[in-house]
This record gives sequence, structure tokens and C-alpha cells, in this order.
Amino acid sequence: MTGSLDGVSAKIKRAEENINQLNAEIESFLRDNQTPYTVVGQLQPNATEYIFTVRGELNVPVRFSVLAGEVVHQLRSSLDHLAHSLVVQHIRSEPAWNTAFPIGINKKEYKKACERRLKQSVSSTAADLILSVQPYIVSKVPEESTLWTLHQMNNRDKHRLLLVSAGGIGLVHEVTIDTHAPPPIGSQYSGPVIDSIFPQEEPSPVTKDGIELMRIILGEPYPGFQAYGKTTAQIIVEVPNKPGTYRPLIPLLTQMLKLTRRIVGSFKNEF
Repeated sequence: MTGSLDGVSAKIKRAEENINQLNAEIESFLRDNQTPYTVVGQLQPNATEYIFTVRGELNVPVRFSVLAGEVVHQLRSSLDHLAHSLVVQHIRSEPAWNTAFPIGINKKEYKKACERRLKQSVSSTAADLILSVQPYIVSKVPEESTLWTLHQMNNRDKHRLLLVSAGGIGLVHEVTIDTHAPPPIGSQYSGPVIDSIFPQEEPSPVTKDGIELMRIILGEPYPGFQAYGKTTAQIIVEVPNKPGTYRPLIPLLTQMLKLTRRIVGSFKNEF
């Protein structure tokens, strides 16, 4: 009895197919909903800050959450299949029914995961490789690592749908400054002086009440300042390990796909 990566590779391939399908459906959905939001720019009373706010609602199909969950499941379970094959390859017999790829956010949790999910041994080389990809090994902020995010999203999808919304970074993707407004009396400049611009730092769902997307800071009060913004929507997903934090969906799933492929590829010499 020997282990094999055939099933692992097939699951990763299926995940890739689902990502492509989901991406195509998202692009079609956004083409059909090109102007779901209203962008309002307003000069603040101090005349040195101009804030863009976006309002509106865009109901995302539940199917997007289902497809995203299927991707996450295929990727996470491919790692479990990998662990199963590694044990088979080493002990030449069937492993325990709950054998899985251990993932821990710290050394203590990793040890527990190994005790629960990897009861039979793998080769020393395989054990070292499994340890080397752990979130607390590869990242200074383990809870933000791609592998831990994959693990947490898979756990969430087992019990409830992934929270997929519309919104995100880049909603104000084009800003036009009105240069025709006369400068304030006594100004040494012929037009507004932009001191700094603070765009939305992290993706966030857009609501009918509105969210702030960008803040322009002027170098001096400019009562006549005006600017105009255009919007584009994108589909985002909440990261379960950081509630209230969102990431662009397709780039995140693609990042998970690449990581899983890289992890699996590092074990090729075991078979």
C-alpha cells in the first residue's frame, strides 16, 4: 500500500475551476450592476478637508458564498488528503480515520493539532516540511497568514455561509479636481494645494447609510474647493479570524490556491 498525490492534485484542480467559474460570474454580475452606488464629496466646515462618502446597496447572490466555500473546502481538504497519503507512504497501511493536515497558530496549538490529527507517523522530512509551513513559523502575524485564513474560512463554511459582500478598496478609482474655483483672498497659490490624501485602507461593505472612502487634506483653507469621484465595485469576503475585516474575494482565493499548490509541491519527493 503506497500513498499518492493523484487525489490531492485533482482537488486542487477542481478548486481552480471553481475560482474561474466564480470570477466569470462576478464579472458578469458587476457588468450588470455598473452604477450601484452614489458618491458624494463634501467640503468640511474648516475648508481644509474634503470627504468622499459612498452610499447604496448591492445585493450579492448567495451563490457567490457557496462557490467560495467550495473552493476553500477543496483546498483545505486537499491538504488533509496529503497528510493521509504521507502516513500511508510511511507506514504502508491505512491511517486513522481522522488523519488530517495539522495547522496551528502557535507552537502549543500546533502540537495539539498533531496529537489529534496526525497520530501515526510520517517521515522526518515530511514532519519538518509540515512544521515549516505553519502560520507561526512563516508569519510575524500568524492570524493574518494565508494558511490560517484558509483554515478558519473552511471551519466557518462548515457551519454557515462565508460573508460575501460588495464594496472594497478602490471604489473611488478616479478623482477630478475642479481647478476653476477661485483661490481664497490672500492665497499665494493660483489653485488648491493638496497636502495629503487618505484613501480607504481596507475593504468594507457599502451600506445605504454610507461609508467614508477618501479624505483629501488641503494645505490651506479653500472655501471653493470641489472634487468629483467615480466608483467601481468589487466583491469582498469577511475574514473569520478577524471579524469586521474584509479582503477582495478572488485575489484571496487565488492566493490560497497558489499557497496550497506550493505546499503540496514541496512533498513530491516523499512519493
